[in-house]
Amino acid sequence: MIDTGQIYSLNSFENSRLLAANQDKSLEKQKQLTVKRDLSEMAIIRQLQRRDQEVRAHEAAHLAAAGGYANGGASFVYQKGPDGKIYAIGGEVGIDSGPDSSDPQATLQKAQAIRRAALAPAKPSAQDRQVAAAASRMEALARMELARLTMEESAKTDTKAAKNLESNEETDNKENQNNYSDSATSQAIGAYKASGFQLMSDAESPIIDLYA
Repeated sequence: MIDTGQIYSLNSFENSRLLAANQDKSLEKQKQLTVKRDLSEMAIIRQLQRRDQEVRAHEAAHLAAAGGYANGGASFVYQKGPDGKIYAIGGEVGIDSGPDSSDPQATLQKAQAIRRAALAPAKPSAQDRQVAAAASRMEALARMELARLTMEESAKTDTKAAKNLESNEETDNKENQNNYSDSATSQAIGAYKASGFQLMSDAESPIIDLYA
């Protein structure tokens, strides 16, 4: 005779054992997944930390080199990490890059400062290099304008010097003419006086002799 109660007990024990084993496997799997997730999150956090440091150092270099040409401070693009913290993953520094149409020397200095600021970070980005190239072109144009102004100023100076020389020559000519005229007049007057004195002497001698 079979004891159905014993069979039921054995079946119940076996089911409980299988259930416990499945739970243990599930917990182990969850632990493994948790560890993997934790490792993955830690790797992501480390990457975000490195990126944050690089971005901030990069923009700080731009800002320091830009000086007074920077339009305010640096602005950043942020990302939230698995740890709930905010990390900078991108950034930029605005720079006044417009040329000064009234002062090519000021434009030249600005272009040089912009190029230095663009290439200041240890690893300039592609955008940074494009800005540096544009600044170099602006510098070249400013140098050309300075050269043109220098030539114009030199031409004005030469023209002024030529006019002064011409004016001096005219003044010298007038003075020479006046000196010649004065000399001729003086000679005429001298000749007249000498002649007059002699005539007067000739005229006076008989008078004196007559009265004597």
